[in-house]
Amino acid sequence: MQIFHRFAYLHNLSVVLPTATHPGRMNLFYLKGLIPKNYLPPQTHGHDMLIYHTKYSRENYTKLLGKDAVFITILREPLSHLKSQFNFFNLAEKFKLTGPQPLYQFLKDPGKYDHDRTGSHGTRSPMSKDLGMPRDVLDGITNSINTWKPEQPLKASVLSTIETFIAKISKEMDLVMITEYYDESLVLLKRLMCWELKDILYFKMLSYSYETKSENIPPALVENHRKWDIVDYHLYEHFNGTFWQRVQKQGEDFRDETAHFKRMHLLVLKHCTVDSPQNQANRR
Repeated sequence: MQIFHRFAYLHNLSVVLPTATHPGRMNLFYLKGLIPKNYLPPQTHGHDMLIYHTKYSRENYTKLLGKDAVFITILREPLSHLKSQFNFFNLAEKFKLTGPQPLYQFLKDPGKYDHDRTGSHGTRSPMSKDLGMPRDVLDGITNSINTWKPEQPLKASVLSTIETFIAKISKEMDLVMITEYYDESLVLLKRLMCWELKDILYFKMLSYSYETKSENIPPALVENHRKWDIVDYHLYEHFNGTFWQRVQKQGEDFRDETAHFKRMHLLVLKHCTVDSPQNQANRR
């Protein structure tokens, strides 16, 4: 979000901004919808970018940004996403999980604890919900797989519904970035948008260390999560595959450009880190 904010600021572009001024304003569109009373009028000719959290609705977006708007999203490996949710939203406390390894307890029977939670706190296919899968469709899929076992093929009707949804997202998104390959994703973004390298340089913020982040979850619990989060797993695996197909089509210079970007990014981190001896000397 901040990469786009910086580009908008430097190029005098008009971003769709919420009318609220409280610290949680970035979630206003997510909670209350993208309606005129919730966002400020554009600075000049019209809105150029929509960056804040909101659920995907191409019709609403194009009304604001025009039919030629470029659509970009980012996906994260579902189990990694769950670990992050558990830490950031303190789901162990919300689900009243006590004792050691609360995430393990949750994964033994997710439905016992997550009673159809909605929004960003939901653990059942949250990425698919944010990308516009209707709640009733997702509920139908969930009900259909209650007796499904991971080693068995999905019902044809369920698989068809998921594949139709993925095909829609694939058709409508100009770029689906992958969190686990963030730098490669940014180079693809740079090429798609005809930006310069300086436009995608970043300093990582809101990156947390927590106990379960690198913990290996037992295979049986991973399979439980796959069943619970079935649509997101299909979504991620599809776009992770097409991501690398897209990378391959970029040519050999893509690898060189990404390596150069990583080197420049490292130099930026060294320059911007408060504890850098060089920066300490400059402040004196």
